[in-house]
Amino acid sequence: MRRIRRHLTFANVASALALCVALGTGGAWAAATIGPGDIKDNAVRSRHIDNHSIHGPDIAGNAVGAAILADDTTGRALTGTDVTDNSLGGTDVTDNSLTGADVADGTLGGADISEGTLAEVPSAKVGGFGRKGYGGSCYPNGAAYIDCVVLTVNLPTQSKVLLIGATEAFPQNGAATGACKLVTQFGDVPNTAADYHLPAGAIVPGSLVGITGPLGPGPVDFGIDCNKFSGTMEYFANLAAIQIAPD
Repeated sequence: MRRIRRHLTFANVASALALCVALGTGGAWAAATIGPGDIKDNAVRSRHIDNHSIHGPDIAGNAVGAAILADDTTGRALTGTDVTDNSLGGTDVTDNSLTGADVADGTLGGADISEGTLAEVPSAKVGGFGRKGYGGSCYPNGAAYIDCVVLTVNLPTQSKVLLIGATEAFPQNGAATGACKLVTQFGDVPNTAADYHLPAGAIVPGSLVGITGPLGPGPVDFGIDCNKFSGTMEYFANLAAIQIAPD
């Protein structure tokens, strides 16, 4: 013990402590000083990365293109389960770099797509686009047809239009006869004329239904026209126009 004490000096103790500190903190020092230049290209592989640990914010915008997601690098086509919901934004994918061939059929669902980024499908309006107009009374002077109700629809695409009209006809000062039909600004809608033979004091409702030929796109006028053959006639009419498929 005396021999050991004789050799223990302040310098020896300080050196030993310095060595212990260096060995104890060496791992932390190394981790803090490793940068991109310390890693060889292609040294980090898929097995070195935990599943689902990389998200959209970890990838530079436009850094992932179709070539990086090719089947020969992943072993299979990319599916919806390979991407965390809402983790990829528009800046994460180069324009036109992903195509249908990069995604397995039937693997993307509504949760994988931000609905606000989708534009309206033009044909989605077909079958649900239209207007309803109301007409006041009209008093035809003779066999010439006059407008009882007119409405204008701005058709977003070329299409046929389903017209549904309703009329009420009643005579003034005795019996009367007349007729009504569906029209567009381009002419009559075929096979839609309805005749009225009214005794004095009668009020007769009627319906008119027809399908136009292809019209539009753009504003088109639709209407119900009526006339009288005898007596004095008054009509009330209203009309609905609904866009349908063009064929």
